Amino acid sequence: MKKFAVVVLSGIMALSLAACGGSSTQTGQAAASDKTAESTGADNSGATVIKLGNSVSEDSPYNIGAQKFKEIVEEKTNGRYEIQIYPNSQIGGERDLIEGVQMGSVSISITASAPVANFCKELNVLEIPFLIRDYDHADKILLGDIGNELEEKVSNSAGVKCLGFWDNGFRSLVTRDKKVEHVSDIQGLKIRTMENSYHQALWKALGADATPMAWGDAYTAVQQGALDGLENAISLLYSLKTAEITKYLAVTEHLYSAGIVLMNQDIWNSMSAEDQAIFEEAFSEAGLYEREEARKLADDAEAGMAAEGLEVTHPDKQELYDATKDVRAELSKDFEDLVARIEAVE
Repeated sequence: MKKFAVVVLSGIMALSLAACGGSSTQTGQAAASDKTAESTGADNSGATVIKLGNSVSEDSPYNIGAQKFKEIVEEKTNGRYEIQIYPNSQIGGERDLIEGVQMGSVSISITASAPVANFCKELNVLEIPFLIRDYDHADKILLGDIGNELEEKVSNSAGVKCLGFWDNGFRSLVTRDKKVEHVSDIQGLKIRTMENSYHQALWKALGADATPMAWGDAYTAVQQGALDGLENAISLLYSLKTAEITKYLAVTEHLYSAGIVLMNQDIWNSMSAEDQAIFEEAFSEAGLYEREEARKLADDAEAGMAAEGLEVTHPDKQELYDATKDVRAELSKDFEDLVARIEAVE
């Protein structure tokens, strides 16, 4: 990733970014081979099959990026690899996908960064509300030195190959029955959050009943009235047709949500240096494309959701910022130096 980060960043700016030995060694190698075989195989053409999963819809930015990644890899390897894409939680929700990559039942996962922070605490720095100011700031962080450091920490802590970061966008809120114009309107609302303590702390600070839940279950929960609302990147709220189950969109942009791409370590280790380079190049090129598409969709989402019947509000950002002052200070304690470095990036 490091060798391609500068290329991707410049592209974005132009567009707007031990084994012990002996028999035990042989046993370990055999186990690694068995694990790799679970998420790879050969099709009738002899191509190595790579299973790539995400939890969102076919027309979401993650899946659009995955299709571009597939196109590039299969072309540059002359069909030696076949990327099979499974959207819509077909092979598991986000936590299932991450654990599947760790265990070898999934080759590659594309998820939000928040659930990965359960396996690498340093990644929680990205879940601090209002820390990332805008898209330009996000690109400089995630495609620069700080992003490279976080990739290495994720790889070491989670036991996977972290290919790097994609774009999920700034998160907003949709609600079933109550219009949100002020922080006081959030009081008591049962809001689905990601399975991440930082997200839960944010919504508790705003007075909500923060309810962690897999995304695949949340849609039905709102539909049935078990939840009052959902928060997610506005592009995903749009592409996932939340207008069919909610009445109001509050454009809060309380948190920038990064996407993260993980690959099974045994599969990565089994690849030649040439193929590893192809996968990294494909990831970077597809990542640039995914960012462009995610931001186009985000630009269209508010008007699109209004056209679908949602009433749109723009709560005062300063009010939200002030209401989360204490929780932001508390969440920043473990990462004071890193937070300072992120804030200093212009």
